[in-house]
Amino acid sequence: MKWGNAFNKILRDYGVSAKWLSEKTGLSQQAISAFRKGKSSMTTDNLDMLLSELPFEAKSTFFALVLGGHLPPAQCPTIEELAEDLPREKKKKLAIILVEAIAKESSQERSLQKVH
Repeated sequence: MKWGNAFNKILRDYGVSAKWLSEKTGLSQQAISAFRKGKSSMTTDNLDMLLSELPFEAKSTFFALVLGGHLPPAQCPTIEELAEDLPREKKKKLAIILVEAIAKESSQERSLQKVH
């Protein structure tokens, strides 16, 4: 994936705006938006500045996308590490998603047991 596309994806996935990054880094919103849309390039120093404001998991995702979608297993953070880094609201959302997934699996298992 192209650098700008990967950057755009992680900002969308992690709910980060160009305005917030601009305030944190001093780079203009226009420069950040143009990079996200693939309309301009970004110097390595500026990209480093932008990425330094993002959580570890967002940076890992960015480089995984740029490198073809895969991280070597030794460099992948554990689920526990990822969960620790999440803000409280995202932890709540993750807990709800997990409970719903388990409930759905249980329901499917019960349906299969009735068939057999």
